[in-house]
Amino acid sequence: MNTVTNLLAAHRAGEPGAFGQLVGLVYHDLQRVARAQRRRGFGGGTLNTTALVHEAYAKIADVEEARFHDRGHFLAVAAVAMRQIWWTTRAPACATSAAEGRRTRRSTSSTSGSGATRATSWTSTSP
Repeated sequence: MNTVTNLLAAHRAGEPGAFGQLVGLVYHDLQRVARAQRRRGFGGGTLNTTALVHEAYAKIADVEEARFHDRGHFLAVAAVAMRQIWWTTRAPACATSAAEGRRTRRSTSSTSGSGATRATSWTSTSP
């Protein structure tokens, strides 16, 4: 059975198939990293954990000159790729929500009895 270190060395040497075997060996670690990346997001999104792992695999596999020093370095690069993918897929949704949810603050004051009460309400400025 190949170890991660041996597969990393084989990948650096340009051995075909080494990267695929490497990902297969650390797949559960990649899922753990993807779950953590999704938890750090602000909810929503279109990618589930498995899709995020697969997108990161595709992104990393496309970089021919990628050289990973060890398991930790590989997982760190995968985490960065997942974060970039996650935020890229979230950016259009966030921009839409921000545009739709613009709110203005309207204050009302009332003076009754012994003191002033200030209430703030939020209203949408959508046309």
